[in-house]
Amino acid sequence: MISTLALFFPIGALAELTTQFILAVFALVNLSLVVLKLRKVAAPEEAYTVGIWVPAGGVIAAVGLLVSPWLI
Repeated sequence: MISTLALFFPIGALAELTTQFILAVFALVNLSLVVLKLRKVAAPEEAYTVGIWVPAGGVIAAVGLLVSPWLI
């Protein structure tokens, strides 16, 4: 599938679209972690836990990187 897309679209555009997609997924995953923290869902015993500021910072960073091309 990737090679087919590479035949019809410039590789730079595909790379940019892939980067934006990965950042959007990263933002959504971090947003879901923030929601879990706010709902006070208990983590499993063997899980590594961090403060709410880590996923919140991830959301802010990912969204910032997504909108930065339109701000500059």
